[in-house]
Amino acid sequence: MARFRLIVILILIISLFVEQGLLSRSAKKSRPRYPRHRYVKIKKEKPKPPPDPALEWRDCGEVCLLRLFDNDISSVSIGPVTGEIRDVAVRGEYIYLLVKNFNLITDAIFTIRRETGRIEAIWGIGRQEAEGITCDGQYLWIISRSDRYFLRKLSLAGRGSGEVSVRSLPDGDIRGLACAGDNLAFFTRSGEESSLYLFNRQSRALKKIGSYRGAITGVAFHQGRLLAGINEFDTYSNSWLLVMGPDGSFIRKLSFVNTGIAAMNSDGRRLYLLERRPAGAMVSPVAVMADNNMVLAAPRVQNVELTFPVNGRNQCLYNADLWLPYPINRRFQNVRKVSIEPQPREITADRFGNRWARVRWDRVSGSVRAVMKFDIITAAVSYTIERDRALNPGDIPEDVRRAFLGETGVYDLSSYIIKSHSSRISAEGPGLARVLAIRDYINGAIRFTGYSDRWVKASDYLFRGRGDAYGQTVGFTAISRHLGIPARAAGGILLDGAPKEREGDYNMTWNQVYLPGSGWIDIGIGRDYGHSREQFASRPNRFFITLEGDFDTVDYARVFTESEWSRACRWTSVDQRRQADVWQGPIQVTVRDLKE
Repeated sequence: MARFRLIVILILIISLFVEQGLLSRSAKKSRPRYPRHRYVKIKKEKPKPPPDPALEWRDCGEVCLLRLFDNDISSVSIGPVTGEIRDVAVRGEYIYLLVKNFNLITDAIFTIRRETGRIEAIWGIGRQEAEGITCDGQYLWIISRSDRYFLRKLSLAGRGSGEVSVRSLPDGDIRGLACAGDNLAFFTRSGEESSLYLFNRQSRALKKIGSYRGAITGVAFHQGRLLAGINEFDTYSNSWLLVMGPDGSFIRKLSFVNTGIAAMNSDGRRLYLLERRPAGAMVSPVAVMADNNMVLAAPRVQNVELTFPVNGRNQCLYNADLWLPYPINRRFQNVRKVSIEPQPREITADRFGNRWARVRWDRVSGSVRAVMKFDIITAAVSYTIERDRALNPGDIPEDVRRAFLGETGVYDLSSYIIKSHSSRISAEGPGLARVLAIRDYINGAIRFTGYSDRWVKASDYLFRGRGDAYGQTVGFTAISRHLGIPARAAGGILLDGAPKEREGDYNMTWNQVYLPGSGWIDIGIGRDYGHSREQFASRPNRFFITLEGDFDTVDYARVFTESEWSRACRWTSVDQRRQADVWQGPIQVTVRDLKE
């Protein structure tokens, strides 16, 4: 009996286990399935250092290019066009480009969106010898060499809205068209003379109001004045801007940037320049600072990356300090978002206000490098100098006299060589004539021979009669100071062009002189390419300016500069028994254009 009870109990226990197993299995079937989570290890990124708030566009003070160009610093590149680009009108978000003999079929207007530079429409307007275009805010006006279709009016959608005829056309080639109120202004060119005409749209009266020597290339009404670009060699430039009243009365003449003016236009608020290029054209804003005798044009916004290599020729350990030119806001140069890797140990300023960042490597071998990145706005500038103004010592500020008329290790004014060469140049006459005389003398006295002839002192170059751009710069400065004209050096890194084979092809140096009434002006950029390409009282938009001051003995305490306006390096071997062999490799420049 006991055995029977044991068997029954075992059967009951087994059945209970089977039931629980089935229930568990069914529960598993009915339970909803959820996807299994995959855990991914997220790499923590190193926080990027915030941009220096003192170097944002909005904080560049009186030298802010963004403000000078009225918050418009975007140039528009236009691709190749089959035909003759004649004129341009800008209104709102659109550029209206007048092309003559488009595809040898018709004159045409290209409608181009400013933001992208993309052509959105092409309007054929017939072959009537179209020469100029302007916009009055509601209509486009086209001027032609046709008595019947002298002026044509089009809507901003390209629809014809009427024509104006004249009895006889003025003599000469018509150039440009500008609109102000009821008046339309244009120029005609005949030989070496240009004539200005006003046409009243209400009375239909055509009136000649002035004649000018030289070739007028563009005309615009801007801020209550009539402006015209003219090519005429005069003292130190062949590109000028005529500033006139709305009736054509002459006000002043300003030196224009070193570029060819194909056409000009104003949308009422801003002034624009059309420049023909080998492939297409460029439309860019212009800032006219008439009260300061300056014109700025062709602003560029770029992202720049500079790599400064330090190379060890053997595997011996060394310590190195590399000083880099820290980007700062200057006249006609604004920077932002500056970063340097490795992080600088310090950022210091020299006595001229240039800033330098010191990067340090301890116990390294082989090659190391520092990488600097920043955004930069540059603009081409041209100064107008009063040709008859005398250079009186009393008009030179005391701080300028104290800093830029003295002798230094490089500018050895007491050398008999400096005195001898200075005696061959007249110290009389207006300031402009004296500066031009020194420039011309240096171009002959120190013949450019490339980057291999390099010494230290100004007298070395004048004694040997040859040298590179650095030698011409220090020679000019020494003689200018000896003759009582404050002068200093400027240096920079070229930001455009194809990759260079040598560092010297990237480094540029030129002069600056102080003239009362004009302040500091740039002289001699491009001097090493030959006298025919001299640029006087102007600066292009192609440089990152690293130095303004003196080239003097390197002391590593107050910082620099000698011939190193782009960087300076000091290194020592860790093991004095096994000397390292260290040299600085060529600077590598990478530039990318930005849209703002």
